[in-house]
Amino acid sequence: MRSRPDLRLYLTPRQPTAGARLSARIQLQSRTHTPYDGIEVRLVGNENRYERSTSDGNSTSARYHRREILRLAAEFRGGVLEPGTLEREVTFELPQDAPPTFRSTLASIAYELEVRVRIPWWPDRRGRFVVTMHTPATDPGPPRPKLFTTERSENRGDDPVLELSLEDDRLVLGGALAGAVAITGLGGKRLRRVEVACVALETALVRSTAGAREADRRTWVVHQGTPREGAALPFHIAIPPELPPSFQSPFIRVTHFVEAKAVVALGRDITLRVPVVAARAERARTAAPVPLVGNARQATVWQAALERMQERPGGVEGLHFDAERGSASFTRDGVLITVAEEDGEVRRRPRRGLLGDRSGGGPCLVAELSWPALGLDLRVAERRWTDFGERHAALDETLQRRFTVRVREPAQAAPFLNPALRDSLSSFDEAGLDDERAVVLRRGGVYQVEGLVRFLTQLHGLAGQVARAGHDIPPPAALAAEAAAWEAVASARGARLRPGDLALVDWALRGVPLALTHRWEGQRLVGSELSTPLPVEADADAWRDALAEATGAGSFVEGGRVGVVFPELLRPEAVLRVAEAFSLAVASLLGSDVGPYR
Repeated sequence: MRSRPDLRLYLTPRQPTAGARLSARIQLQSRTHTPYDGIEVRLVGNENRYERSTSDGNSTSARYHRREILRLAAEFRGGVLEPGTLEREVTFELPQDAPPTFRSTLASIAYELEVRVRIPWWPDRRGRFVVTMHTPATDPGPPRPKLFTTERSENRGDDPVLELSLEDDRLVLGGALAGAVAITGLGGKRLRRVEVACVALETALVRSTAGAREADRRTWVVHQGTPREGAALPFHIAIPPELPPSFQSPFIRVTHFVEAKAVVALGRDITLRVPVVAARAERARTAAPVPLVGNARQATVWQAALERMQERPGGVEGLHFDAERGSASFTRDGVLITVAEEDGEVRRRPRRGLLGDRSGGGPCLVAELSWPALGLDLRVAERRWTDFGERHAALDETLQRRFTVRVREPAQAAPFLNPALRDSLSSFDEAGLDDERAVVLRRGGVYQVEGLVRFLTQLHGLAGQVARAGHDIPPPAALAAEAAAWEAVASARGARLRPGDLALVDWALRGVPLALTHRWEGQRLVGSELSTPLPVEADADAWRDALAEATGAGSFVEGGRVGVVFPELLRPEAVLRVAEAFSLAVASLLGSDVGPYR
């Protein structure tokens, strides 16, 4: 009696690809003597993509674009199936443009191999087998590490910055992907978690009322809660082998993204989506270092920018970088420059009254430049709307439109506040200076090397202008006639002569550090002071009385210094005589007639 045979199918290779040769081995297991007219084998591929929906008022139906990708067939002549096993084998040449198997809510690409054994006067044996088509495996080559960010400018702005680094922008199906995420500038925002997702996006290439849709999404949680500011959050995820590959057919295109997301509690999520390619690889990919993100990446920006500064004409000395604090310092022409990134409430700290009220809560770069005091009683500060003070005819009008300037003697300060210094100062978002330091600010934090180099170059230029302009300060009008005599005294004692008020500072006699300064009422000079630091454990009254008796002048203790006051100008020729008596009295108070100051 006739019977339908059992049917088995074996494919070689088990994962066929476009352009390859597919062998199908058909195995028929018969239990009886059964004649057959032939064996038909067909391999068919079809693609469908949603076009639109139509309605007749009672029901709605979907319309699809449809095409046949391939139809390959083979046939074997008939014969007799004896009890036992019969095998036949057929080979198909698969087209080069055959897309891989794919299915979504809007599209499908499917391949099916049908085997039919025609049995006369008996039900035929039919078998339908799904053939899963794959994309060809490729050589992954060397890794391509990539760094991505939500920040588009060279300086970090007020919004949080999400950074994502990947060891490669190619996903190996069935492989792994290493990377890291970092978030900077969250401010007071709290996060529920930080996650990384792999997304397959399907886009129609034919007319369709349904636009691009996610065909697949796999999500991994990298961190629960709010991470530390700028901390790198590494991840190492396994890419599922069943993930759809990147490909394009006449109907659709499938692309991939890696998405990093900071899920904000009670706020808008921060998302960064970057394109990648998903493919099969012939061999395992070699590992590669993941690009630095967050604080670690920012430290490399500082280092690269400072290295560039060392090469600048004009010279940079004493270069120092504190990676933990994100600050640097260097010196040019005797001007010490310290620069740091600040954020949030830090920006509202007092800046000696030199900066304006425009500082918000976002990131900024703040620098302080310091130099030996000039003695001009100078203060240049950002002009506020409440500043109605008179403007000085001797000073630059352009400078005074932006800044308020207070100075003891405007004509004396004019050579210092020259147009070159004015332009350098005005190049910053906020700026101000006084006798011994300048404070400048640029809105936006450190992000790219070029932005930081530009700011450091501005500081380098400002320091050079301050150093040059400091040599052009003339003596005050009240002391102009005796300027040469004061210079001679300074030279004889190794003192620094302050140009703005001709004070003698940074000198010593009998090991006692001294400072001879002048008292002013406006531009009128009304007296002189000779002082020295007061030891911490000293009896202030005893020191005051001893110095008054030794010099015959009134004495004072103020600001950690003790000294004597002369109600009239102390003449240059009298300086050493008074300083001798003063230093002898200090040495006696210290327990030694001529011993060094301790």
